Amino acid sequence: MASINDLEVNIKGNFYEAGGYAKVNRNLAIGLSALGAKVTIESLGNQSNAASLRKDESKNLSKIKGQPSRNAIRIDSILPSLSHVSSGKYNILYTTIESYTVQEQFLSVAKQYNEIWVTSDFCKQVLSQRIQDIPIFVMPCSIDTDFYSKECDSHVFSPPLRDFVFISVFGWNYRKGPDVLLKTYLSEFTSDDDVSLLLVTRYQGKEDKSQIIKNSISESIKKYGGDKPPHIARYSKVTLEEDMPSIYRSGNALVLLTRGEGFGLPFCEASLCGLPVIGTNCSGQSMFLTNNNSTLIDIDALVPLQPGINNVDYWDNQKFPALTSPKVILDARESMRNIYNDISTAKSKNKILQQKIAEEYSIPVVANLVAKRLLEIREKIK
Repeated sequence: MASINDLEVNIKGNFYEAGGYAKVNRNLAIGLSALGAKVTIESLGNQSNAASLRKDESKNLSKIKGQPSRNAIRIDSILPSLSHVSSGKYNILYTTIESYTVQEQFLSVAKQYNEIWVTSDFCKQVLSQRIQDIPIFVMPCSIDTDFYSKECDSHVFSPPLRDFVFISVFGWNYRKGPDVLLKTYLSEFTSDDDVSLLLVTRYQGKEDKSQIIKNSISESIKKYGGDKPPHIARYSKVTLEEDMPSIYRSGNALVLLTRGEGFGLPFCEASLCGLPVIGTNCSGQSMFLTNNNSTLIDIDALVPLQPGINNVDYWDNQKFPALTSPKVILDARESMRNIYNDISTAKSKNKILQQKIAEEYSIPVVANLVAKRLLEIREKIK
């Protein structure tokens, strides 16, 4: 039986960017390396972004060097439509699915791999409906539970936020549901409520597009805010991950009314920082969010995404929850109001979620799960 020290693995994907894909790849490479595997990485992104990484991450990634040998198991941690298939002895696609349907191009590329890994039960359920002849395994995203659980001071915003802060962290696009969030918040609260909605967001990761976000917020205020709209704050600066725990801790609760996630890292990160979470009862986050540990909003009908509405054609015509029914908005309004009125009950539920995240999604736990499968493959192909 091969040992972890005999294991050679090459991971291809983004590593040095601020987004979730790169974060998952960093954690996977660092976690496997810590177990003793011989890990090499093939970065598809811009390594000049390495300066924005945490010092401990940069140090650990710098130790992972060299070229993969011909015996290395190849993990392509990518969206399969956006990169070529590796040509190793055994090739794994590690990917995610945010929608309830899958593009044909995605499927045609995915079928070229020996096996497929996905980030959640939801992804496996969607993909299994279209691919039956290739094994599919769930390898969840991993979270640096020590980093996000650490004690730190809250970020100080200027002008200051109100006494109670709902925080939402996402890239500004239709899939993330900013339209639903703004309608819900503006319909439920007024300036008489000592409350802020803090939007930590950038338009497709670009600071220079912030006017698009400003215009959308202004339009929503005019449409739903009435004569006394509640306070909304927007934070669109480039944010180092080093600063994220302090930003999370500036809020009282996370609310993310997303239409679809492959996993949902912000839910986990915010929870570990002590914030109860409100989320939609759908897609990847349904693997770990339950009515027992969070506040869930049931979805309405699944509808094809109108071409162009998400500003990225990757999801055009794929099915997502509409989140437009009166019941969705009413449920979301009541959920936000209830947490505003009774944060202590919500915090008690969040402790259950924190425990689940620590037990199932920490870097060591996921690395061991991945290593177990890789060793099985190693035995099969040697």
